[in-house]
Amino acid sequence: MRSVLFDTYAKMILLFIAMVSVPAFSAVPAVPGTPWGGGEYYHPINSTITITWSRQGGATYYLVNGANVGSSLSKTYSYSTYGGRAFKVQACNSDGCSAQSSGRNIWVYTAPGSVNNLSAASSSAREGSSVGIAWSLPGGGVTGVTYNVSVNNVFKTITSSTAYTLSVAAGSNSVRVYACNPEGVGCGSSKTVTVIGTPPAPGRASSLTSPSSRFQPINTNVTLAWPSVSSATNYRLYEDGTRIYSGSGRSFIQNHSQFGSRSYTVRACNSGGCGTSSNPYSIYYYTGPGGVVNLSAASSSARAGSSVGISWGAPGGSVPGVVYNVYVNNALRTTTSGTGYTLSVAAGSNSVRVYACNPQGAGCGSSSTVAVNGTLGIPSVPVAPVISNSYHPINTSIPIIWPEASSGITLKHYYTE
Repeated sequence: MRSVLFDTYAKMILLFIAMVSVPAFSAVPAVPGTPWGGGEYYHPINSTITITWSRQGGATYYLVNGANVGSSLSKTYSYSTYGGRAFKVQACNSDGCSAQSSGRNIWVYTAPGSVNNLSAASSSAREGSSVGIAWSLPGGGVTGVTYNVSVNNVFKTITSSTAYTLSVAAGSNSVRVYACNPEGVGCGSSKTVTVIGTPPAPGRASSLTSPSSRFQPINTNVTLAWPSVSSATNYRLYEDGTRIYSGSGRSFIQNHSQFGSRSYTVRACNSGGCGTSSNPYSIYYYTGPGGVVNLSAASSSARAGSSVGISWGAPGGSVPGVVYNVYVNNALRTTTSGTGYTLSVAAGSNSVRVYACNPQGAGCGSSSTVAVNGTLGIPSVPVAPVISNSYHPINTSIPIIWPEASSGITLKHYYTE
């Protein structure tokens, strides 16, 4: 009985020894799983980074990247320099350590660099229009990077996009973009792109307001002037389609030595372009006219003391304001703007000359001549002569007196004995 009981205990002891001896063939803990880095790949410098891992059976301590971190299942790190980091864990006990786990990679970041490829869709655009501004990720930019956008040193927006729509103002639009990594690590240096905002072109210019007369003499300074146009900074003056002036003024002095008609137009301009041309304003530059045409007298002869009409037509080259100098027998009788004159006929030849003269001393044309012969009529019968006494001695002088006869040139007298 005791033998049977002894055998039974012996077998149980051997079985227990066999059971506790099995681990001796695999005493090193298993390889841990990939450690956990807080769920973030990117971590700012000088921040706390906690690496954790799962417990492994039989492990009494752990190595992280070869460094003994004890039996804890986590380890806290902080880095003052940016760059990539990889964490691998080994489970260990007195029999040794497992192989390294798969690595947990993180990136420790600081402020990024400046954005790349900053550009504007157009270097100039009309005031009030929109222009796209674009850029690409800076060096050192991480997930969560944002961009501060300012225009002419005035903050406009913070965006996670790599694009911004600029509302163009007149003049220079200086767009600056700063890239900023998250969690307050700082921003990179800025880059700048400029868009010039041009105002709308001015409206249509008005026609010339000076000179008031569209007829001007040659070899005379003529001031050409025009009204201002809103938003215009300069003006262009054209003569017969050729630009003769460009500047901020609103007048120009012209002088022509040749007669003829010239047509003027004005355009108002600014940095946004030029408005449409004004309506044309024509000026005729004149010299002395030609001779009057069709100079004639109503009659080629007339009784002395009567009146005869003299008429003529305007000469070639005459302009508004032309006048006519009328001479009779080389003596100036009148200056008139009409094309007619009433001649008071003198006895004999009445030679009438007419000269056409343009205004402002531009000169007179050649003369034309017409003649009217002034004739005398038969005198009227004189009244009876007067003798002071009816009786006179012989050989004495007897005065006989009579009044002057109308139209009489010579007188004849008769007597009877």
